[in-house]
Amino acid sequence: MNSGDTAGAVFCPVGFGDEYAAAEEDYRAYVYEYYTALPDSTREAMLRLAADAGISAGDDAVNRVASYIMNSAEYDLNVSGFDTDDYAVYFLTEAKRGYCTHFATAAAVMYRALGIPARVVDGFAFTTVAGSYVDVRRSDEHAWVEVYMDGLGWLPVEV
Repeated sequence: MNSGDTAGAVFCPVGFGDEYAAAEEDYRAYVYEYYTALPDSTREAMLRLAADAGISAGDDAVNRVASYIMNSAEYDLNVSGFDTDDYAVYFLTEAKRGYCTHFATAAAVMYRALGIPARVVDGFAFTTVAGSYVDVRRSDEHAWVEVYMDGLGWLPVEV
C-alpha cells in the first residue's frame, strides 16, 4: 500500500543499505502483480460491495475491510463448500455464513479488488509453553489474511 508522499519510495531499515532496497523493490513489483490479480467479474462485484459499504482504497482501507468482512456473515463451522465459481462474492452476498477460511478468502479478494496485495494463510493457532509438548488437533486449524505493506512485508489481519 503506497501512502502519501512516499508513493514509490522504498523503505529501507537502518543498516540494510541499497541491496535490501533493490531486492524489496523487485519483490514489491512481483507482489503487486501477483497478489492483486482477480477475474474482472470478481473485481467488479467486490468493488460494488465495497462502494456500497463506503469503502475505498485509502489510509484506513485495511481496517475498514476487516470490519466489514467480520460483520457481513455469521461464523458457522458446519457450512459446506459453496457450489460456485465466485466463492468470495457468494459468501458475502448469498451464503452469509461460514468459517475462518470463508472470511479470510472474502477479505483477501476485497483487498485485492481495492489494489491492496493480499493472500490467505492457513495454519494452526494454539497455546503452548516453552519446553513442553502440545497436541495439535484439526480443531486448532485457522485461516487468516495477510496484506503487504511496502517496505515492511506481509502483515496478518484477523477477520
